[in-house]
Amino acid sequence: GWCITTPTWACVNVGVVYNYTHLGVVKDETGWETCIRVVLVQHDSYSLRDQWDKYLESYSGGALWDTNWTRFDAVTHNCYTYCLGFINRVLEVEGRGPLTPEQFTERYVLPRTTRAHRFNGLLQVLKKKPYHLLERQTGSERGSLAGSDTGSQVKRETGK
Repeated sequence: GWCITTPTWACVNVGVVYNYTHLGVVKDETGWETCIRVVLVQHDSYSLRDQWDKYLESYSGGALWDTNWTRFDAVTHNCYTYCLGFINRVLEVEGRGPLTPEQFTERYVLPRTTRAHRFNGLLQVLKKKPYHLLERQTGSERGSLAGSDTGSQVKRETGK
């Protein structure tokens, strides 16, 4: 699912997740630990950070997300449209243009999901076979104590 979280660095209620379901807007404090986080607000955006919770609460309380007025629809009125609508509202307040669903997916969603997919693939390989990390040394560093920042490599353990 899609969700919007209150920024952990800008609110007392750390990590409250707002999401939209057939029940309407739901606020969760747990259950989203394995979600993919997409950072939309930079840490130096103080004016937006201070207003984020207020914008989110105002947006979520609108008739568009009230199940008495508008019903959840898996294709046209769902958590993705909730999130994108909120993001576009914030962009509007900031004097910037809205994102289309395609732009949001291309700029924010695909890079994160691709990275998560690669990480998950690596994790599955590492679970199947024992590996350990070794410090990589260049030719000039072999035999010396220099170069503690030489990078790492993964090497399969052979049981020896």
